[in-house]
Amino acid sequence: MPDTSPEPLMDQERLTGLLVRAMNYHDDYVCRIRYTDQYGKTTIRVVSPYRFLGPFVLALCLGREECRSFHMHRISECEVVSAHDVLMPENITQWGKLT
Repeated sequence: MPDTSPEPLMDQERLTGLLVRAMNYHDDYVCRIRYTDQYGKTTIRVVSPYRFLGPFVLALCLGREECRSFHMHRISECEVVSAHDVLMPENITQWGKLT
């Protein structure tokens, strides 16, 4: 069966390192990601990652207030931010509509 996963949008080694940092220090850090879903909709989300599962990262989405799975190849930007500056629910912003 051919691999149908999308081409990575961000260097996967760097992305993994940022996610691991937030996982290891989950009381102090969360990640702000730019994520494109399977339909091509791109959003900015704040997530608290907790586990890798194959090509996915499992994380608490602070906007949805639910655990979600994110295909790592669909994350095009990731930054580690202070968890102390974030409150749930955190807005989910559609890419291109930042104000």
